[in-house]
Formats: sequence, C-alpha cells, structure tokens
Amino acid sequence: MTSAPDNRPGRDLTGEGEAFYHLLFGKKAPIGTGDAYARACRILFPPQEHFPLEPLPHSRSALEALELATRLAKPLNQLTRRVHIILYIAEADPGHFSTFVPQRSNRIGAWPRLGFHFIRTIVLFIRGTWLRRRYPID
Repeated sequence: MTSAPDNRPGRDLTGEGEAFYHLLFGKKAPIGTGDAYARACRILFPPQEHFPLEPLPHSRSALEALELATRLAKPLNQLTRRVHIILYIAEADPGHFSTFVPQRSNRIGAWPRLGFHFIRTIVLFIRGTWLRRRYPID
C-alpha cells in the first residue's frame, strides 16, 4: 500500500528556498516563496533525494559558478534542479516581470553585453570548477 506524498512544506526546504531566493535576487523572499519551493521539492524529488544542499556558497556569483560547472558535468544534478524551481516560482510572480522580460530594445548595446556575458560565463565556469572541490554536489 502506498500513501500519498507528504506535500507539507518542510522547515529545511523552506529555509533553503528562501536562501536561494535571497542569493539570486538580493532581497528577502516574498511570503509563501519558501513554502512553494518546499512543496515543489517534495513533489518532484523522490523521498531519498530530500537532503539539504548545505553548505551553500554565500554569494550570487559563487552560486552561479557552482551551478554552471555542476550542470555541465551532470545535467540533472540537485543544485540545478533546485535553482530552476526557485527561478520558476519567481518568474510566476508579477513583481519579477522586468527581471525576466526586457522593457526596451537596445540592439547596439546588445553586442557589448553579449560579449561581456560570454567572457563572464568562461570565468564562472573556471571558478565553478574550482568550487566543485569545496562543495561536492552530484
């Protein structure tokens, strides 16, 4: 006999969701974000995968670097999947519309930004490869 999955938000996952949100957006998570994150994790991950991702890096760029390097090594890793969850939750919030959708077109400025982000991605990958030794997430 199988029972229904426990969809109640857990304190550890709620705090983890709020920490991810704070790291990625630099502000306190809106009410309910941590609970939505915990519910999504409990639904999407099997019970044996309910472990906290601790310790986490304490800066956005370190988290991005670690996630990039880990994603390239193993595409369906825990960190990438959990970061995607918090990004999907934030994307569904109308307050983040301008974060995900550009408000004006700037074709000339797009080329320098593209070059900057290309170089930034290479630097993040190098840093993330180094951080994977410190934060073994697989």
